[in-house]
Amino acid sequence: MKEISFISCRRKKIPSFKNLFKNVSFGRLDKIKDSLVVIDYYCLSRYPQFKADSYSNKIFLLYIDKNNRKPLKYINKWGFFDCIKEGDSYHEVLIKIQRANDFINLKKENKKLKEYIDSLRIKDIQLNCFNWQYFVENITSFIKETEGKNSSLSLIIFDIDYFRQINETYGWEFANYIIKKVVNIVRSVVSPRDRIIRYREDSFVVLFPFCSLEKAKKIAEKIKRRIRQCEFKYKNLSTHVGISLGIVNTEEDKLHNYREIIIALEEALRNSKLEGGNRLTLYRDLLKKTKVSPEKITDVESLRKRIRYLNREVSQNLLDTVYGFAKAIEIQDLSTAHHVEYVARVAKKIAKELGLSPQQIKDVYHAAILHDLGKIGISPKILLKKGKLNKEEEEIIKTHPWIGAEILREIHALRGAIPAILYHHERWDGYGYPLGLKGEEIPLSARIVALADVYAALTSKRPYRKAFSKEKAIQIIKKGRGKNFDPQIVDIFLRMIKE
Repeated sequence: MKEISFISCRRKKIPSFKNLFKNVSFGRLDKIKDSLVVIDYYCLSRYPQFKADSYSNKIFLLYIDKNNRKPLKYINKWGFFDCIKEGDSYHEVLIKIQRANDFINLKKENKKLKEYIDSLRIKDIQLNCFNWQYFVENITSFIKETEGKNSSLSLIIFDIDYFRQINETYGWEFANYIIKKVVNIVRSVVSPRDRIIRYREDSFVVLFPFCSLEKAKKIAEKIKRRIRQCEFKYKNLSTHVGISLGIVNTEEDKLHNYREIIIALEEALRNSKLEGGNRLTLYRDLLKKTKVSPEKITDVESLRKRIRYLNREVSQNLLDTVYGFAKAIEIQDLSTAHHVEYVARVAKKIAKELGLSPQQIKDVYHAAILHDLGKIGISPKILLKKGKLNKEEEEIIKTHPWIGAEILREIHALRGAIPAILYHHERWDGYGYPLGLKGEEIPLSARIVALADVYAALTSKRPYRKAFSKEKAIQIIKKGRGKNFDPQIVDIFLRMIKE
């Protein structure tokens, strides 16, 4: 057993326990590294100001003579954990020491637990960065610290472009993966003393103490470039993202408090978003811009008519685009051309039978038309191959859902159709692709399009086989109920076909 520090103000030795204790003077108490210390009662008369509570990292045992009858009084008065009597046996002393050591270990564990709980209050554990509570509590001290040293504080706010569409398109797993990787890229660029703070779900602020505006701008450009160049791969999915950034500097922008900084950061970020994303805006540059006077807008009714006309134009252009894409698929894969309209009609009717809203029905219809859009990126040699595809070719074919989703991802009006396009090859039993989603994890629109697509494919001629009869196709669909397809959708489809 390791020797324990023993403080005594007497020359008298303690032979019974000499192999347990090492003598130390009271004056060196602060320098003792041991967590457990034994103090002779006679020292307390010389040092009446002693309090065990003053030493949070130590536990004290009181050593008293065998004739002393007031151990509890002294233990309570000075805050000792326990006492060792002169007449205690070696075994009794060991038990008391062990109990004290156990208490020390418990204190250490409690301290770690408390530190961890405190960290939860100011940290985002999932991303290993700070949360907004940390920013609110510390921003004032950072401002004062930099001002006191004639320096400045720079802050970068950044936001992942089109993150909502990414989340809706690919699902929360892929979206979370993207956020984590973005934060890791930022962490690799900034220094350890800089603070990465989660502002909102996909928005972050990086705090740079003692950093000039020009230096912060260079760091921001490096972050933007690295994220734009990075390919985000997750299972069978892959995409690229951009970020919009805003930069403020407390000295350059004359910002003196929390509220002013937040307003400046939001304005800079908003400007980057309005300019199309993947942009960097300095708040200083915004201050130089001349604001447009509302007096210039004089004819309100004329403006409203113009907006309504533009909305109609956009809608019509969208429909033209949708069918233009469908025609492009027909040129690439003639077998697809024969059934895409039929898939759309069947899917639309199933959606109506399910009682979906008009917008949801429209999303299903567009998805059914465009579900194979990604085949534009597949070689005709593979699409038109008459024999069985090899493993490499199968993997290439499996990329067409996310190719289609990537093409359409930033078309705002079609984002409701993208989940069905991306997941129409998932199976109810979880053995589909690209993510192996199971049951109701698969978006409802994708389950509808999946069944309509398979039925249309079965009843269509393919380069590698003849078309199945309607009866044979229905048998295959029935066998796939609860395996390939949502049972409820199969039942609606069979009833619909019968009618």
